Amino acid sequence: MSESFRKLAGSLLVAGFEGTRPSSEVRALIREYSLGGVILYGKNCIDPDQVRELINSLQEVAKEAGAACPLLVAMDQEQGRVVRLREGMTLFPP
Repeated sequence: MSESFRKLAGSLLVAGFEGTRPSSEVRALIREYSLGGVILYGKNCIDPDQVRELINSLQEVAKEAGAACPLLVAMDQEQGRVVRLREGMTLFPP
C-alpha cells in the first residue's frame, strides 16, 4: 500500500483513545496515517480547560505531521443521559 493511499484512507477515519492526554497510539495514527479526527468520551474529559488543552495538543500533533486540515473533533455529549461536560460550557437541550 502506498503512503499516499494510506494517508488518504486514514483521513477518512475518526478514532477514540484512552486517557486525558494524547496517547502514544493516537499520536502515531495522526503522524503515520493522517487520521481525520478523534472522538472524546468520558474517559478523556475532566473539565473544559483540560479538554481545550487536549484538543490543542492533538491539533499540534496534526500540524507538525503536515496535515492538510485540522482534525475533526467529536464528543459523545447528548445532553440527555450522556453528558461528559456539565460545567463551564453552553448547555443545549437534549
